[in-house]
Amino acid sequence: MTSKHQYEAFISYSHTDKAMAVWLQRNLERLRIPRHIASLQGRASNRFRPVFRDEDELTTSADLPETLRNILSDSRNLIVICSPAAAQSPWVEQEVSSFQELGDPTRIFSVLVDGDPGQLESCFPPSLRDGAVPLAVDLRPTGEQRSIGILRIAASLLDVGFDDLRQRARRERRRRFTIQALSTTGMIALAAWLSFELAVQPPCSNSSERLAPFWNPVTRTNIEQTFNATGLPYAADALTGTLQRLQGYHDAWTSMHTEACAATMVRNEQSPRLMDLRMACLDERRAEFSSLVALLENADAALVEGAVTRTGQLRSLDRCADAVQLEAAYPLPDDPAQRQAIDTLRQATAEADAAIAAGKLDAARLQMNGLVEATQAIDYPALQAQALLTQSDLELASGQISDAQETIYAAAAKAVLARDTELVAEAWLTLPQVLHNSRDEINEAANLIALAQSYIAQLPADHPLEARFHSVRGKVLISQGNLLEGVKDYRAAVAIGRKLDLPELGPLLTSLASGLINLHELAEAQAVANEALATTRRDFGARHPIHARSLADAARVQSILGNRPEALALMLEAVAIEEAAYAGSSSRLAISLQRLGWTYNQSGKYPEAIASFERAIAMEQGFAEPNWTNLAAAYNNMGDTYISIGDYDAARASLEAALEVWRDQELVINIGIALGNLGNASNRAQRFSEAAEYCQQGLDNDEQFLSADHPDLAYPLSCLGEALLGAEQSQSALAPLARAHALRDRVDMDEASLAWTRWLYGRALVESGENPSLGMRYVIFARDTFAGMAEMAASELTDVQAWLAKRQP
Repeated sequence: MTSKHQYEAFISYSHTDKAMAVWLQRNLERLRIPRHIASLQGRASNRFRPVFRDEDELTTSADLPETLRNILSDSRNLIVICSPAAAQSPWVEQEVSSFQELGDPTRIFSVLVDGDPGQLESCFPPSLRDGAVPLAVDLRPTGEQRSIGILRIAASLLDVGFDDLRQRARRERRRRFTIQALSTTGMIALAAWLSFELAVQPPCSNSSERLAPFWNPVTRTNIEQTFNATGLPYAADALTGTLQRLQGYHDAWTSMHTEACAATMVRNEQSPRLMDLRMACLDERRAEFSSLVALLENADAALVEGAVTRTGQLRSLDRCADAVQLEAAYPLPDDPAQRQAIDTLRQATAEADAAIAAGKLDAARLQMNGLVEATQAIDYPALQAQALLTQSDLELASGQISDAQETIYAAAAKAVLARDTELVAEAWLTLPQVLHNSRDEINEAANLIALAQSYIAQLPADHPLEARFHSVRGKVLISQGNLLEGVKDYRAAVAIGRKLDLPELGPLLTSLASGLINLHELAEAQAVANEALATTRRDFGARHPIHARSLADAARVQSILGNRPEALALMLEAVAIEEAAYAGSSSRLAISLQRLGWTYNQSGKYPEAIASFERAIAMEQGFAEPNWTNLAAAYNNMGDTYISIGDYDAARASLEAALEVWRDQELVINIGIALGNLGNASNRAQRFSEAAEYCQQGLDNDEQFLSADHPDLAYPLSCLGEALLGAEQSQSALAPLARAHALRDRVDMDEASLAWTRWLYGRALVESGENPSLGMRYVIFARDTFAGMAEMAASELTDVQAWLAKRQP
């Protein structure tokens, strides 16, 4: 056959599917047509050349340019890459309708890359929705292997009868050549060609092709261009870290996919059923990978900031190699249609997951609409559990804590039914991270963590979920006042983070440093904070906001160590990074400004501190949705600064503003802090009756959610004792101060807090005549401790020295 057409085929596609179009063009032009078939068809060449692919995307729905119409007229075949994007594309529709007008409509071939072919409007352009165009090949992730798919497309272009797997064809192909002419020579040649093409590839050698539609040079270039287009100062560093982690996951997935295949198909040491289970697990992970890559190709500034962390949090592949867990799990349905539905819903769930992680909550809500209900119609509880967990993540991100709580319990029940250890553990660990506002919530969090523990024990050693378990349990233990055990858990989480090179290692290190500070293990806290700095600089770059948070944590350590110039320099560097990253305004920057204000306060730079707090407050108030916790903290710390300079009226105004915010937000734990601080301000102003009322209210508040032996109760108790001493009621002050001292007289208590309580308790023991000798020893301990703290305890030292001076003979 001598064709009158210049082009073998015209590829019509939405530019969302550009990677597939590039792959299809390249591989079609590389194929060799068997000589017998080329000769029989009168072809001048044994290649599919040239295949046309338009590089330019039309921007309007106007008529096609004349050049494109001419090329369509000069193309023997039209290959339409079908997907939801193509179904909505006006230029794909115009190319199809123009080819139907200018060419042979029977030479249109559809290649499905996304969408549900059972719902024509979801993936086919309008002109192809009558079902008259057969499906040449299904190249969705759940469809044909690409090495087979390209051959099916070639067979369709050659009209050699390779139609048996076209499951959704509505009519037989009209052939240009008679079946008799091709049924012998042509089909034999094609069979030989296919055998040769498949034989040259060793078994299980095509694993990387399963990821190629969404991880290829085109997608990597798209991600690079998207990141660079944000103009963020850390975009290049974020890109490097993101691509490295994505490539690492790609390589690990490919290696495991090859191994899962070879264990059955090459070495014959694994049953076909187990291979099927492993492949299903890997397909689930692939859906998550592809959804994340698609998001990163269109990333905004917020997603670029979190990209390294998000890519490092792709679900572990360990389960896909765990034969015991896979064999024990609830089985996949045998019905191919149900399996297809599972794959479709799994992909939709992964896309919603990725959107939530990227902070695109409106998009996630749209994707989740009806998704949970759809999973309930399929007898596969693992999918149901995953959809429910995704729904709970959306509810948590939207602040719907009570709704999320119910959803998580439902998810855990489904995960137990699915016999999926990872999913059960993940469910029980989700809620404890947000339950910290009352004693009941903290106790519930502890109970959920205990439930998770038995499932964590069944996972392989050093699993990422084990690090998460230790991190969450450490947080809850510290909330319960068990600092020693909480820090022990943080150490365990950090050890796993180091071993697995988790992206959360930097934040885990800062949590450990914070716990060590509370234990007054300052030398180790400083070493850990320095490691956190080095880790975030390595993983995120020196200009990334996450590195700025490590700088802020290191500043806190230096401040507590008394290295105030170093602390201030670190905090100023952190703020400068975030000023550049957020163009001078963001909730994260407001948090850092509030922390800078506190660092100024600790350095004795009170005017600078107040200015920084005021800027943080103004910034938060300018947002449609302020960070209420940070806003109240800025008011609270500004009040503390006013106390330091003796402006008690200004202090009271700031502290009452903090109290109002915390009451509005029903943050019970913070309400007690504000009441205690108001009591402290009143004590300093010598308004002791008023101080006693505030301190008693703070104590009553805190006893609602703290256990009777929690060390944090010592603050309102000490405040109340000081008020009673000021009112010359030393006998009444003994009971609250004795209780406060008992709570703070422990090995993990920092000396500053213990010294303040000992100073007040010692004073009560002396003034009441209860035990003057012991009381004086406590007062001298406090004096010496305050003296070692220099400016940080200057006013306290002055008070102690004045009291002692009055008692000298």
